[in-house]
Amino acid sequence: MKQKYFLMWFLFFPALLFYQTKVWGQPNTTINLDKEKPAQYQDRQLASEKTGEKKIGFVKRTYQDMVSHYNYFFNANNKLNHIIELAQQMHTDDYSKLLPFYNYSLSVTALDKRDIDSIIYKCYAGILLHDLRSDWVDDFYLLLGKAYLLRQNFDSAATVFQYINYIYAPKDDGYDIPIGSNVSNQQGIFTVATNENRSLLKKIIKKPTTRNDSFIWQIRNYIESNQLDKATGLIAILKADPFFPKRLEKDLFLQQAYLFYKQNIHDSAATYLSKSISEASNKQEQARWEFLTGQLFQLAHQNKPAIQAFEKAIHHTIDPYLEVYARLNIVALSDTANGNHSLQNNLKQLYQLARRDKYADYRDIIYYAAASLEIKQQHFKESINNLLKSIAFSVNNPAQKQKSVLLLASTAYNIRQYPLASLYYDSVQVNQLDSSLQNEITNRKKALKIITKNLASLQLQDSLLQLSNLNEAARLAAVKKLYRRLRKEQGLADEREKIDFGSTNSTTNAASSGLFGSTTTNSASDFYFANTALKTQGYKEFKQTWGNRPNVDNWQRQSAINNSMRLNNNNVTTTANATPEAVKTNASTALTLKGMLENVPLTEKQIGDTHNTIIDDLYKNAQTFQNDLEKYPDAVDAYETLMKLYPENKYEEPVLFNLIYCYNQLGLLAKSDSVRKKLMLAFPNGIYAEKIKNTGKPTIQDKATVQYEHIYDLFIEGNFKQALAEKEQADKIFGENYWSPQLMYIQAVYDVKQKNDSTAIQTLEALVHQFPQSPMVEMANTLISVVKRRKEIENYLTNLVIEKNEDNVVGNIDLHPATIAKAPVKKIVDTVSTQIHKQLDTTALVQVPVSNPVIQAVNNYAFNPADSQYIAVILHKVDPVFASEARNAFYRFNLEKFYTLRLKVTGEKLNDSTTIVLIGPFENAGDAVEYLDKTRPMATGRIIPWLKPDKYVFSMISPLNLQLLHTKNNITDYIQFMKNTLPEKF
Repeated sequence: MKQKYFLMWFLFFPALLFYQTKVWGQPNTTINLDKEKPAQYQDRQLASEKTGEKKIGFVKRTYQDMVSHYNYFFNANNKLNHIIELAQQMHTDDYSKLLPFYNYSLSVTALDKRDIDSIIYKCYAGILLHDLRSDWVDDFYLLLGKAYLLRQNFDSAATVFQYINYIYAPKDDGYDIPIGSNVSNQQGIFTVATNENRSLLKKIIKKPTTRNDSFIWQIRNYIESNQLDKATGLIAILKADPFFPKRLEKDLFLQQAYLFYKQNIHDSAATYLSKSISEASNKQEQARWEFLTGQLFQLAHQNKPAIQAFEKAIHHTIDPYLEVYARLNIVALSDTANGNHSLQNNLKQLYQLARRDKYADYRDIIYYAAASLEIKQQHFKESINNLLKSIAFSVNNPAQKQKSVLLLASTAYNIRQYPLASLYYDSVQVNQLDSSLQNEITNRKKALKIITKNLASLQLQDSLLQLSNLNEAARLAAVKKLYRRLRKEQGLADEREKIDFGSTNSTTNAASSGLFGSTTTNSASDFYFANTALKTQGYKEFKQTWGNRPNVDNWQRQSAINNSMRLNNNNVTTTANATPEAVKTNASTALTLKGMLENVPLTEKQIGDTHNTIIDDLYKNAQTFQNDLEKYPDAVDAYETLMKLYPENKYEEPVLFNLIYCYNQLGLLAKSDSVRKKLMLAFPNGIYAEKIKNTGKPTIQDKATVQYEHIYDLFIEGNFKQALAEKEQADKIFGENYWSPQLMYIQAVYDVKQKNDSTAIQTLEALVHQFPQSPMVEMANTLISVVKRRKEIENYLTNLVIEKNEDNVVGNIDLHPATIAKAPVKKIVDTVSTQIHKQLDTTALVQVPVSNPVIQAVNNYAFNPADSQYIAVILHKVDPVFASEARNAFYRFNLEKFYTLRLKVTGEKLNDSTTIVLIGPFENAGDAVEYLDKTRPMATGRIIPWLKPDKYVFSMISPLNLQLLHTKNNITDYIQFMKNTLPEKF
C-alpha cells in the first residue's frame, strides 16, 4: 500500500510543479475582519486568520493553492469572462459610424448583477477561507477589482487596484517603502513597477504578482470614470519606468489608445491602437480593431494608413458587414488620381460577393453598398436597380431594409423622379427614424403627394388637349387604341355587347353564314371551340342559367356583378356639366369607348377649363417646390413653363415676384434684376411691387433661411469652428434643403484649405447637381479639377527650379504718384520664373485727353483724374481665406478678359475687418472707370458669385490716397469721399 501511494506521488509531483507556477507564498498580506462573527462561529477561526501562526509547508501550500485556484478562482474567472461574452453578443456595431472602442458596454455588464455578486462572493471566499500565503490571493484581488469595474462601481474598483499596488510593493524587511520615492530607487533608477526580470528557474516555478497588471486596470478604471488626468499621469509614469514589463507593453498601448479615443485625438489613438492589435483574442476582434484604426486615421485625414488598415480588416474579417463598409471607406479615401479605378475595382468585388452562396444572407447590405458606389459615379439607374435588389433580399433585417428604402426614395428624389420618390417614401417607416429626419421625411412625403397628383393631372390634361386638336376620325382611332390597351392591362375582354343580368330566352341562336354558305355543317368530330353549332348551343345554355355575366374575376359572386353594374352606370353618365375634377375622375374609371370620348374637351368652355387646370397645376407645383421643398431649380422650371405657355395668366404677378426670390436663391442675380424690372413695369401699383419698393428685394424668409445666412456670415468672417458647429446643429433640424450654392462653395473652399479634399469634392459635386443653373457651377467644376490634381500640382511646384531674370522683375506697387505717373512703361517678358504681371500696355490704351484736370480735396484726400489709379474692391469682415479666393477670382477673370492689359491684382489688409483687393495701376481715372464699367456688372454673377454683395464695395484709389488711407485707417471716410467726387459711379 505504501509503495502504491509513493508511486502515485512520484507520478503527480511533476504535474503539481507544472500547474503551480509559484511555490513561495506572498508575504505581508494581512486581513482584518471588522464585522463580528455570528454567535455559532465566535470560537472558530478562518484559515486566513491563522496565517502566520506557524510556517506553511510544501504539502499544505500545494493543497491551498490547488483549492484556491480550481475551486474558486477558476470558476469566478470563467464567470467573469462569460459576462463579457454575453455583453459582446448583445452588442451590434454600426460600421457606418465610428465604432465604440470596446465591443461591449459596461452598462450592459452592470445589468448582470447576480453573476457579478457571485464573482465577488467567490473572491472573498477564496481569500478568507485559505491561508493568505497562498499564491492566488493577489489574483483574487485583481479579479475583485475587475468585477467592480464591470458593475460600474469605479470607486470600489480603484480602491482594490490601489490596495494591490500598496500591499504587493517591494518591502524592506517587512516595512513599507514609499512608492516612487528616492528610497525605492534601485541603482539610481526611479521606478514604481515591480521588477519581473528573474532567473529562468524562477520564471518557470514562480508567477509574477498581479501588481503590474493592476496598473493597467487602474488606467482603464480612470478612463471609464472620466478621470482622464489621472489616467494620463499614470500612463506617463509607466512608460518612463524601465522596470515595467514588456509582457504588458501592448496592454499599456491599448489603454493609451483608449485615452486618446476618449479625448478625440484620432491620429494618436490610431497609432497606439495599431501597436496593440496583436493582443486581440481572435481574428474577428483583430479585424474590428483594424477597422477602428482605419476609421481613426480617416478622421485624422491620414488616408494612406487608413486604407492599409481597412485592407487588413478585409483580410482578417469573417463579418460581411465589416468587409462591405471597409471597401466603401477605401473607395472614399482612395487617391483622387486613382479614385475611379479604385471605385470600379471595389464595385466589381462587391458584385462578386453578391454572387457567392457564402454571402447569400448578406446580399441586402452588399447591394446597398454597391448602390452607394454607383451613386458616387452618378449611375442612378444602376443604383436604383441595386437598391431594389437589396430590398428584395432583405428578409430578416428590417433595419437594413429601412436604409435601402430611404436611400432609394432619396435617389429618386434627387434625380427629380418625384412620382417614384413619393411611392418609395410611402414605404419608409417614419417612426423608426431620428426626430429631425422624421420631420423632413414627413414634410417631403406630403409635398410629393401634391406634386405627383399635379403631374398626373398635367399629363392627362395635355393628352386631352392633343386629342381635341385631332380630326374626328383620328381622335376616334386614338381613343379606341387607348381603350383596348387599358382593358387589356386590367384583364378585361373587349366589350362586344351591352351587359345585362338574369336569364333570357331571347338570344338569337341563328348560325352565322359565311361567304360560301352556312358554317353549321362542321363535322361532329371537330374540336368544341372549332364547332360553331356546339359553341352556339353552349352559349345559349349558359345565358339561360346565369344570364349575361361580365367577363371579370369572381363572376359568380354578387359583389362582382354589383361592381360591374356600377361601372356600366358610370360609363353612360353624361359629362356635359361635369367639372374638370369630375372629368378626371371619370377618365380613371370609364372603361367604355363612349365614356372615354366624353372626357375629351371639344367645346370652348371645356377647352378653357382644361387650360385653367394646367395653369393651376403648374402654379401649385411651383409653390410646393419653392416653399415646402426649397427646390428652387424645379420651382423656376415650373414658373418659367407657366409664363411661357400662358404669358398673361391669373398668377402672373405672384409668379414674377417668386421668380425674383428663386433667382436670388440660385445666385442668378442678372435674371432676378430683369424680372424685377418687368414686375415693376407691369404692376407698378401691385402689392408685390410695394414689397419690393419697401425692402429692395423679396423677403420670403423663414427661420431656416435666416439661420443659414447667419452661418454663411460666420464662414466668411472666419469663425469656422462656430460656423461648423451651428451648421451641424441646423442640418439636424432643417436638413439639407436650405443650403445655398454660396454656402456650399465657401465651405468647400474652407475644406480645401484644411486639406479635406474628399469632403470638398463631395460638397462641390452636390452643388453642381443641386444647382445646375448657378453661375458657380463652372467655378465648382474648376475647383474639383484642381483639387483632384493637388498632388500633381504640388509635386510640380516642389520640383520647379526658378531662375530669376533681374531685367524682367517688376517691383511692388510704388505708392509715390510722381514715380508712377512719369516713369516709362517697361515691356514685360512673361517667363516661367516670374509671376504674371498685369501692368498697363501703353499701346493698348485709349488716350483720353485730360487738360487742366480738376483736383478735388476733402479730409486731405485728393482726386486728380490724371493720376494713376487702382480699382479697389473693399471687403468687409471677410476672412483671409476668402479674401485670397476673391483676389484669385479677379486674377483669373482679368487673365481671361483683359489679358493684354496685364493688370496686377494684390491684396492689402487695412485692419482686422477690412481687406482691399487692388487691381491696376491704370494710367489715369478714365482707364480705371472704363475697366470698372465692364467688370462691376459681372462681379455678382460670374467673378465672385459666392460672396454676398453686402460684403464688398467697388471704389477707386490713387497710390497717394492709398498711403494716406493706411495712415488714417478709416475706410468709411474714403468711400464717402469717392461717392461725393464721382456720385454717378460710386
